[in-house]
Amino acid sequence: MLLIHRDPDVLGGTAVFVGSRLPVTTLLACLDAGDSWERIVASWPWLTAAHVQAARRWAAAQQRGSPAAG
Repeated sequence: MLLIHRDPDVLGGTAVFVGSRLPVTTLLACLDAGDSWERIVASWPWLTAAHVQAARRWAAAQQRGSPAAG
């Protein structure tokens, strides 16, 4: 299941979670800052562990220079 995509009409093509305007980088920043899962889900209750995994795979692909989606 595709969880991350880019659309030039959504936030200028920023990678977001499908069906939302939540940038993947925002979730990653929250995780990196040490925000608890409870705090994150309070802000975006539709997020699942699969979204976190997809975000981490996306970030790893970006570091390798791959344009992979989630």
